[in-house]
Amino acid sequence: MGAEAYPELVVKAAALLESVARFRPLVDGNKRTAWTLMGLLLWINGYRHDFTTDEGFDLVVGVAAGTIDLPNAAAEISRHLVPR
Repeated sequence: MGAEAYPELVVKAAALLESVARFRPLVDGNKRTAWTLMGLLLWINGYRHDFTTDEGFDLVVGVAAGTIDLPNAAAEISRHLVPR
């Protein structure tokens, strides 16, 4: 079988966030959906995040605008990763 494209959880979460927020597959609500999916992916894998509202907003808007790239988004998520 093939290898995972994103083997690390934080990179996987960042890629999911970027895929939905930046490339807008939905008519409306892409950033909200991206944020929710990222949180669910972390939760399913035994983690949660401790972003403040402002920090989460800045991350999602930055990723959606393309000013925060995948490695930096993953690093930011990693800093806020908390086992649940």
